[in-house]
Amino acid sequence: MDIVEDSNKLYLEVLSKEKDNVVALNNLGHNYRRQFNLKEALGLFDRAIKKDENYLTAINNKAQTLKDLKKFDEAIEFVNEKVNEKSSFVL
Repeated sequence: MDIVEDSNKLYLEVLSKEKDNVVALNNLGHNYRRQFNLKEALGLFDRAIKKDENYLTAINNKAQTLKDLKKFDEAIEFVNEKVNEKSSFVL
């Protein structure tokens, strides 16, 4: 029994009922990242951030995934865009 695969099924079940559940989107994306499905993970983080632009966990996960994809400049640009003088984020 693979706990990651089992939790993926649960997150997919939640998303079948609530397609915009940001926690399920982020957590499934995190699992996909752990399984090296980086492009799929990135899409899930984007969906979560689109629904809640201040969801710091999804923002961090997206930046980490961009780093994993060796898209360093894009990761830095993304973080700088999210963490600016107008934001309330503290890193």
